[in-house]
Amino acid sequence: MKSVIVMFLFLSLGAYARLSDGKATLQVEKTKLVGHVATGFHFNKDAPASIVIAGQESAPIKKEEKELIFDLSKAEGKALQVSFYVCDDKKTVCEEHKYDYMLKSGKLTADAGSAVAPTGAEAGAAPQEKTVKSDKVHVNSHGFIENNIEAALAKANKEKKLVLVDYGAPWCPACVRLETEVFGTKAFKGATKKLVKVALNSDLAVNKAFGDKYKIKALPTLLILNAQGEELYRSLDFKPAQTLSKELTAALKKTTSLVELEKQAEAGDRTAQMKMAENAFNKLDMATAVKWYGKLQDKSAFYAYAEMGLWAEKNENDKKNRDGYIQVLKKWIAQDPNSYTAASARNDLAALYTEDKKALPEDVKTELNKNLELLPSIAGSAQKSHDFFVAWNVSDLKPFEQEEVMSVWLSSAKALKKDDIAKQIVTQLQDLLKKKDLSAKRPGEIMTGQSYFRTAGLKAEEEAWLVKLVEAYPDTYVYHMRLARFYSRNKEHAKALPEAAKAVELGPEWRLQNLQLLAQTQKELNQKEEAKKSIERALALPEAKLERYKKIAQSLEELKKTL
Repeated sequence: MKSVIVMFLFLSLGAYARLSDGKATLQVEKTKLVGHVATGFHFNKDAPASIVIAGQESAPIKKEEKELIFDLSKAEGKALQVSFYVCDDKKTVCEEHKYDYMLKSGKLTADAGSAVAPTGAEAGAAPQEKTVKSDKVHVNSHGFIENNIEAALAKANKEKKLVLVDYGAPWCPACVRLETEVFGTKAFKGATKKLVKVALNSDLAVNKAFGDKYKIKALPTLLILNAQGEELYRSLDFKPAQTLSKELTAALKKTTSLVELEKQAEAGDRTAQMKMAENAFNKLDMATAVKWYGKLQDKSAFYAYAEMGLWAEKNENDKKNRDGYIQVLKKWIAQDPNSYTAASARNDLAALYTEDKKALPEDVKTELNKNLELLPSIAGSAQKSHDFFVAWNVSDLKPFEQEEVMSVWLSSAKALKKDDIAKQIVTQLQDLLKKKDLSAKRPGEIMTGQSYFRTAGLKAEEEAWLVKLVEAYPDTYVYHMRLARFYSRNKEHAKALPEAAKAVELGPEWRLQNLQLLAQTQKELNQKEEAKKSIERALALPEAKLERYKKIAQSLEELKKTL
């Protein structure tokens, strides 16, 4: 029994005709939902496509330009939502299609509130092509299997290889930097040529269980797993190609599971203890990291940030820990007073008092003045700034090393209320950023640099770079979203509106957040009815019912009350 669905567009801003409307069809074939497109059109293989059945999201089991296939084996009697992108072969448009159905007795019917009017074979639909089962998985341009950890592990098991997992997100600057600056390099390809590589988008529901299982708290996280899924190595944050490639090559020389490594560490093996400390740090499990670094009596910046991070969390949870946090900050400032660790810790120390609207104690003022003595000469030299962070070694801050030093220096001047020095620093920061060698080909750098442009008050420059990203990547929701947020921050809501609407259209995995942004923008423009529709659309999404999005749903409900 086959049921064919002809598709039309439905958006919260109203229905209107598009070039790809009516150019795709869906049909049920036993336990499969099969999609085809008309001549002159194709499915975008690189764009997201998914089926959500009773709140559980899955990728297509086949994703080709002329055919999409989704698994319906668990869909009978349940609500489902299908989404994908259709483009014309001339590449003038690429438009999203998203529809809600119910599967009853093997037939699709439009779910309540859906804009899709179903028809069937009995309504005169043309015969469909025979479905051919395919075991192919989608592999991106850098050789990573996309959003299919099961396929990656199966391939690794068959080929007796290890798996490299890239767990990231398209809105994450460091993730984008890995994608655009590292994965395509000769060094990285050489270091990973014997690995099965898989890229998992953390925003997709289908990948959430993986993140939970491996306790991933920050992006990007790279993991090396054996074919049984045991973790052998973990890397956090962006690292340049040469640095990451060397780390991966070294990690592959000794692939001991964490279970065995912990046994060795507990038995007193110092090398194993250091690896356990590093792994815990990369998990942001600071309590465990402090335990192992403490056993080693380590004096590195990693130990410092683990202990300061642990006490910052304790202080956040209970202000009774404030004195303990202060003592830890002072401990690491004294440990290496001319380091970036000490310079940033001085500002953290001052922030504890300014947040409580308390006057700075004299000893804190003394520490901040040390920053005013230390940082100017470092900030004024690209080489000195580079050496400053090489010694620190926790994260790679290129190409914004000087800008980061200036930002720390500026925070200290502001805490001491030395406005003349603060103005001087801002002027230097502006001059530096205006000469920055940035490129839309390296979008992650631009996203990273946004905070520095904001610190320097360079609104026009920040806007110009965001516009360049939108122009360079018009089919990606991320840059439309960032530009919309920029305009919203600067109260240019009329400019924010089309960018927010485009972000909603292009980003199914971030649709809840982008609908919230759209609704807020519509409210600012006094478009109350449109804002209500955006809120209702957002709250109707499956993810709005999930615990992890509870605060967003509550915020939307509160926003609705103000309309």
